[in-house]
Amino acid sequence: MIEILSLAVLAAAAVPACRIVLQPVLWRHHATVCILVATALFIYAVALVMAWGWLPEMLPVAAVPAVAGTGLFWWRGRAGYGVKRGLPPGRLAMVDSLRSVVDHRYYLRQAARYGSVFKMSQFHRPTVCITDLALARDLIRSDEHKLRPPPLRFDRFIPRRYIRYMETEDHRHYREILKTIVRPEITNINRDLIRASCATWLARMADAACESSGVRPSHWMSGLCYDIFPVLFFGLKPESGALARLQS
Repeated sequence: MIEILSLAVLAAAAVPACRIVLQPVLWRHHATVCILVATALFIYAVALVMAWGWLPEMLPVAAVPAVAGTGLFWWRGRAGYGVKRGLPPGRLAMVDSLRSVVDHRYYLRQAARYGSVFKMSQFHRPTVCITDLALARDLIRSDEHKLRPPPLRFDRFIPRRYIRYMETEDHRHYREILKTIVRPEITNINRDLIRASCATWLARMADAACESSGVRPSHWMSGLCYDIFPVLFFGLKPESGALARLQS
Protein backbone atom coordinates (compact mmCIF):
# COMPACT_ATOMS: atom_id res chain seq x y z
CA MET A 1 0.00 0.00 0.00
CA ILE A 2 2.81 2.42 0.86
CA GLU A 3 4.34 1.82 -2.57
CA ILE A 4 1.07 2.73 -4.33
CA LEU A 5 0.74 5.94 -2.30
CA SER A 6 4.37 6.80 -3.04
CA LEU A 7 3.80 6.22 -6.75
CA ALA A 8 0.76 8.50 -6.65
CA VAL A 9 2.78 11.23 -4.92
CA LEU A 10 5.58 10.96 -7.48
CA ALA A 11 3.09 11.11 -10.35
CA ALA A 12 1.35 14.16 -8.84
CA ALA A 13 4.69 15.97 -8.64
CA ALA A 14 4.82 15.94 -12.45
CA VAL A 15 1.43 17.66 -12.93
CA PRO A 16 2.86 21.20 -13.43
CA ALA A 17 5.16 19.89 -16.18
CA CYS A 18 2.22 18.09 -17.79
CA ARG A 19 0.30 21.37 -17.89
CA ILE A 20 3.14 22.92 -19.87
CA VAL A 21 3.07 20.31 -22.64
CA LEU A 22 -0.74 20.45 -22.82
CA GLN A 23 -0.82 24.14 -23.77
CA PRO A 24 -1.02 24.57 -27.60
CA VAL A 25 0.04 28.22 -27.39
CA LEU A 26 3.31 27.19 -25.73
CA TRP A 27 4.01 24.69 -28.50
CA ARG A 28 3.55 27.46 -31.07
CA HIS A 29 5.86 29.98 -29.40
CA HIS A 30 8.18 27.87 -27.19
CA ALA A 31 8.39 24.54 -29.02
CA THR A 32 11.96 23.81 -27.89
CA VAL A 33 11.05 24.22 -24.22
CA CYS A 34 7.97 22.02 -24.67
CA ILE A 35 10.02 19.30 -26.37
CA LEU A 36 12.55 19.33 -23.53
CA VAL A 37 9.80 19.15 -20.91
CA ALA A 38 8.00 16.36 -22.80
CA THR A 39 11.26 14.40 -23.07
CA ALA A 40 11.93 14.84 -19.35
CA LEU A 41 8.38 13.68 -18.58
CA PHE A 42 8.84 10.57 -20.71
CA ILE A 43 12.11 9.68 -18.99
CA TYR A 44 10.50 10.35 -15.60
CA ALA A 45 7.54 8.08 -16.45
CA VAL A 46 9.85 5.29 -17.63
CA ALA A 47 11.87 5.60 -14.42
CA LEU A 48 8.71 5.33 -12.31
CA VAL A 49 7.54 2.23 -14.19
CA MET A 50 10.95 0.59 -13.84
CA ALA A 51 11.09 1.43 -10.13
CA TRP A 52 7.59 0.04 -9.65
CA GLY A 53 8.57 -3.18 -11.40
CA TRP A 54 12.07 -3.78 -10.05
CA LEU A 55 12.70 -1.57 -7.01
CA PRO A 56 9.33 -0.79 -5.39
CA GLU A 57 11.00 -0.36 -2.01
CA MET A 58 12.73 2.79 -3.40
CA LEU A 59 9.43 4.55 -4.17
CA PRO A 60 8.81 5.71 -0.56
CA VAL A 61 12.38 7.01 -0.39
CA ALA A 62 11.88 9.03 -3.60
CA ALA A 63 8.47 10.24 -2.47
CA VAL A 64 9.90 12.10 0.53
CA PRO A 65 11.79 14.78 -1.50
CA ALA A 66 8.85 14.90 -3.93
CA VAL A 67 6.50 15.81 -1.08
CA ALA A 68 8.98 18.34 0.27
CA GLY A 69 9.47 19.92 -3.16
CA THR A 70 5.74 20.07 -3.88
CA GLY A 71 5.13 21.64 -0.48
CA LEU A 72 7.86 24.21 -1.10
CA PHE A 73 6.41 25.16 -4.49
CA TRP A 74 2.94 25.44 -2.96
CA TRP A 75 4.23 27.65 -0.13
CA ARG A 76 6.12 29.88 -2.55
CA GLY A 77 3.11 30.05 -4.88
CA ARG A 78 0.77 31.55 -2.27
CA ALA A 79 -0.50 35.06 -2.93
CA GLY A 80 0.82 36.21 0.44
CA TYR A 81 4.34 34.83 -0.02
CA GLY A 82 6.95 37.48 0.80
CA VAL A 83 4.43 40.22 1.57
CA LYS A 84 5.81 40.70 5.07
CA ARG A 85 9.28 41.21 3.51
CA GLY A 86 7.96 43.94 1.23
CA LEU A 87 7.04 41.92 -1.86
CA PRO A 88 3.71 42.73 -3.52
CA PRO A 89 0.85 40.21 -3.32
CA GLY A 90 0.27 37.73 -6.13
CA ARG A 91 0.93 34.10 -6.96
CA LEU A 92 4.28 32.77 -8.20
CA ALA A 93 2.72 29.41 -9.10
CA MET A 94 3.51 27.84 -12.47
CA VAL A 95 -0.19 27.46 -13.30
CA ASP A 96 -0.63 31.23 -13.07
CA SER A 97 2.29 31.71 -15.42
CA LEU A 98 0.52 29.50 -17.96
CA ARG A 99 -2.77 31.33 -17.49
CA SER A 100 -1.09 34.62 -18.32
CA VAL A 101 -0.15 33.20 -21.73
CA VAL A 102 -3.60 31.92 -22.71
CA ASP A 103 -5.90 34.38 -20.86
CA HIS A 104 -5.77 37.86 -22.40
CA ARG A 105 -7.55 39.34 -19.37
CA TYR A 106 -5.25 37.70 -16.84
CA TYR A 107 -3.45 40.93 -15.86
CA LEU A 108 -6.73 42.82 -15.48
CA ARG A 109 -8.08 40.10 -13.21
CA GLN A 110 -4.91 40.10 -11.11
CA ALA A 111 -4.99 43.88 -10.77
CA ALA A 112 -8.64 43.76 -9.69
CA ARG A 113 -7.75 41.17 -7.05
CA TYR A 114 -4.40 42.42 -5.72
CA GLY A 115 -4.13 46.05 -6.78
CA SER A 116 -2.10 47.78 -9.48
CA VAL A 117 1.19 46.23 -8.28
CA PHE A 118 1.39 42.44 -8.01
CA LYS A 119 3.84 39.61 -8.57
CA MET A 120 3.74 36.52 -10.76
CA SER A 121 6.14 34.13 -12.46
CA GLN A 122 7.18 34.45 -16.07
CA PHE A 123 7.59 30.68 -16.26
CA HIS A 124 10.49 30.22 -13.78
CA ARG A 125 11.37 33.93 -13.40
CA PRO A 126 9.74 36.01 -10.60
CA THR A 127 8.21 39.15 -12.09
CA VAL A 128 6.58 42.31 -10.73
CA CYS A 129 3.67 43.68 -12.77
CA ILE A 130 2.45 47.28 -12.62
CA THR A 131 -0.85 48.20 -14.28
CA ASP A 132 -0.85 51.84 -13.17
CA LEU A 133 0.77 53.80 -16.01
CA ALA A 134 1.78 56.81 -13.91
CA LEU A 135 3.31 54.61 -11.21
CA ALA A 136 5.19 52.56 -13.80
CA ARG A 137 6.54 55.71 -15.45
CA ASP A 138 7.74 57.07 -12.11
CA LEU A 139 9.46 53.77 -11.33
CA ILE A 140 11.25 53.73 -14.68
CA ARG A 141 12.41 57.31 -14.24
CA SER A 142 13.61 56.96 -10.66
CA ASP A 143 15.14 53.46 -10.83
CA GLU A 144 16.10 53.05 -14.47
CA HIS A 145 19.61 51.90 -13.54
CA LYS A 146 18.14 48.98 -11.55
CA LEU A 147 15.75 47.74 -14.24
CA ARG A 148 16.45 45.38 -17.12
CA PRO A 149 13.87 43.58 -19.29
CA PRO A 150 14.32 39.80 -19.61
CA PRO A 151 15.84 39.08 -23.06
CA LEU A 152 14.21 36.79 -25.59
CA ARG A 153 16.00 33.96 -27.40
CA PHE A 154 16.49 35.80 -30.71
CA ASP A 155 18.39 38.60 -28.95
CA ARG A 156 21.65 36.64 -29.13
CA PHE A 157 21.70 36.84 -32.95
CA ILE A 158 21.98 40.66 -32.99
CA PRO A 159 25.50 42.05 -32.36
CA ARG A 160 24.40 45.02 -30.23
CA ARG A 161 21.23 43.23 -29.12
CA TYR A 162 17.63 44.06 -29.94
CA ILE A 163 16.72 47.71 -29.27
CA ARG A 164 14.68 46.81 -26.19
CA TYR A 165 17.61 45.02 -24.54
CA MET A 166 20.55 47.23 -25.56
CA GLU A 167 22.94 48.71 -23.08
CA THR A 168 22.12 52.29 -22.14
CA GLU A 169 24.57 54.10 -24.44
CA ASP A 170 23.74 51.91 -27.45
CA HIS A 171 20.04 52.37 -26.81
CA ARG A 172 20.34 56.15 -26.71
CA HIS A 173 22.11 56.10 -30.07
CA TYR A 174 19.87 53.67 -31.94
CA ARG A 175 16.54 54.84 -30.61
CA GLU A 176 17.15 58.20 -32.30
CA ILE A 177 17.72 56.39 -35.59
CA LEU A 178 14.57 54.29 -35.17
CA LYS A 179 12.51 57.36 -34.31
CA THR A 180 13.35 58.83 -37.72
CA ILE A 181 11.97 55.73 -39.48
CA VAL A 182 8.36 56.31 -38.47
CA ARG A 183 8.31 60.09 -38.63
CA PRO A 184 5.17 61.55 -40.25
CA GLU A 185 6.77 62.44 -43.58
CA ILE A 186 7.80 58.80 -44.12
CA THR A 187 4.39 57.37 -43.25
CA ASN A 188 2.57 60.07 -45.23
CA ILE A 189 4.56 59.31 -48.38
CA ASN A 190 3.53 55.67 -48.09
CA ARG A 191 -0.03 56.31 -46.88
CA ASP A 192 -1.73 54.82 -49.95
CA LEU A 193 0.38 51.67 -49.81
CA ILE A 194 -0.27 51.24 -46.08
CA ARG A 195 -4.02 51.70 -46.53
CA ALA A 196 -4.12 49.28 -49.47
CA SER A 197 -2.12 46.65 -47.58
CA CYS A 198 -4.39 46.97 -44.53
CA ALA A 199 -7.52 46.62 -46.69
CA THR A 200 -6.09 43.62 -48.57
CA TRP A 201 -4.97 41.63 -45.55
CA LEU A 202 -8.07 42.41 -43.49
CA ALA A 203 -10.27 41.32 -46.40
CA ARG A 204 -8.31 38.07 -46.73
CA MET A 205 -8.68 37.42 -43.01
CA ALA A 206 -12.41 38.18 -43.17
CA ASP A 207 -12.86 35.77 -46.10
CA ALA A 208 -10.99 33.04 -44.22
CA ALA A 209 -13.10 33.67 -41.11
CA CYS A 210 -16.31 33.31 -43.13
CA GLU A 211 -15.19 29.88 -44.32
CA SER A 212 -14.65 28.57 -40.78
CA SER A 213 -15.74 29.11 -37.20
CA GLY A 214 -12.97 31.66 -36.66
CA VAL A 215 -9.29 32.25 -37.38
CA ARG A 216 -6.21 33.35 -35.50
CA PRO A 217 -5.09 36.72 -36.91
CA SER A 218 -1.33 36.13 -36.59
CA HIS A 219 -0.88 34.82 -40.17
CA TRP A 220 -2.60 37.81 -41.75
CA MET A 221 -1.01 40.32 -39.39
CA SER A 222 2.41 38.90 -40.26
CA GLY A 223 1.65 39.38 -43.97
CA LEU A 224 0.57 42.94 -43.29
CA CYS A 225 3.78 43.64 -41.35
CA TYR A 226 5.86 42.22 -44.23
CA ASP A 227 4.12 44.66 -46.57
CA ILE A 228 4.52 47.76 -44.40
CA PHE A 229 7.61 47.52 -42.21
CA PRO A 230 10.16 46.87 -45.00
CA VAL A 231 8.79 49.94 -46.79
CA LEU A 232 9.27 52.14 -43.74
CA PHE A 233 12.58 50.62 -42.65
CA PHE A 234 14.31 49.89 -45.98
CA GLY A 235 12.20 51.40 -48.78
CA LEU A 236 11.36 47.95 -50.20
CA LYS A 237 8.00 47.74 -51.98
CA PRO A 238 5.74 44.63 -51.75
CA GLU A 239 6.52 43.77 -55.39
CA SER A 240 10.26 44.05 -54.83
CA GLY A 241 12.47 41.02 -55.46
CA ALA A 242 14.64 42.20 -52.58
CA LEU A 243 11.61 41.97 -50.29
CA ALA A 244 11.04 38.36 -51.32
CA ARG A 245 14.66 37.57 -50.39
CA LEU A 246 14.23 39.37 -47.06
CA GLN A 247 11.13 37.31 -46.27
CA SER A 248 12.91 34.03 -47.04
